[in-house]
Amino acid sequence: MSDWKKEPQKSYSTFQEAFNDAYIRLLKQGVPGHDFDKEECQYRTSEGYACAVGCLISDETFENLDLKNSNPAGVDFYCKSAKGKGVELTALLLPEHTVYDAGRFLEALQNTHDGSVVGPETFSKRFKAAAAELAKSFGLTIPEV
Repeated sequence: MSDWKKEPQKSYSTFQEAFNDAYIRLLKQGVPGHDFDKEECQYRTSEGYACAVGCLISDETFENLDLKNSNPAGVDFYCKSAKGKGVELTALLLPEHTVYDAGRFLEALQNTHDGSVVGPETFSKRFKAAAAELAKSFGLTIPEV
């Protein structure tokens, strides 16, 4: 089980900060946040692995919003949780950006993750290549892991 985000929820000022956290976590966990039985990405798998956007959500936020059976879907990343609460993840994670710009970045980040899911054994290599393209298109740098 992963124990990544025990700290309080972070709001990212820049795309670079969010990219760094997601990139480092995904490479350290070495596998995608993907349920291969259901064939879908999940913010968190039952093993505790996260998808790209899930990497940016703290455990506390994940539990408070009851995102357990949720998966990233839609450009606006609006989540309606099982507890009936709603949250716009773009505003929560990247409050200094417009919903459009934050949504565009989060969607591209998530697509980088999703496009790298073929199997756990090839994920890191495919993700690094896709992340390099994402970094180039958003003017970001690749962090050291």
